[in-house]
Amino acid sequence: MIYRWAAVSAGRHAGGVNLDLDALAAPANAIAGSAVGWEMAVRIGQSLEITDALWDLVPVVVAAGERVDELSAAQAADLSPAARGLDDASRARIRSLGDAFTGVLDEAVAAQLADESVLGSLTPAAVMADPFGTVGALIDLPGYMQRALPATAELAGLSPRETLYLAAYLPPCSPRRPGWWSRW
Repeated sequence: MIYRWAAVSAGRHAGGVNLDLDALAAPANAIAGSAVGWEMAVRIGQSLEITDALWDLVPVVVAAGERVDELSAAQAADLSPAARGLDDASRARIRSLGDAFTGVLDEAVAAQLADESVLGSLTPAAVMADPFGTVGALIDLPGYMQRALPATAELAGLSPRETLYLAAYLPPCSPRRPGWWSRW
């Protein structure tokens, strides 16, 4: 007996799904050939229903992400699991360390900004021929590290929980929530 899919509804698709029913007949027969096969077919159908239902959660997840994006960095960090077990004074101290650290990084980056005429003289061929050499000629990496590394000394003494809280507090570098790097 050959089983064929009778119809495919439009569902979430823009139009009907064009299936080659003759090509599906052999796998359907293989699945439905035994009781175990029928159970597997039912479970596959159930998993597809669950997957389809998950798309209904997308607006909820997007809205939750937007609400988190509207929070200040301190509010978002205080709501993170890393904040559990840290008292108010510890969280304030860590935020202060984070602010000082990002301030030092901002100053170190500002000191590295190249002259516009130097940037204008770059050619794509030169950058493609030696990308690391070109960037190395524009940035004084030892000077940057000399400014930035001392700021990490105070962060080295943080406990693992405090480090996680600091990571939750510092602005992440993502398109949804640009961090300190977006000021370059």
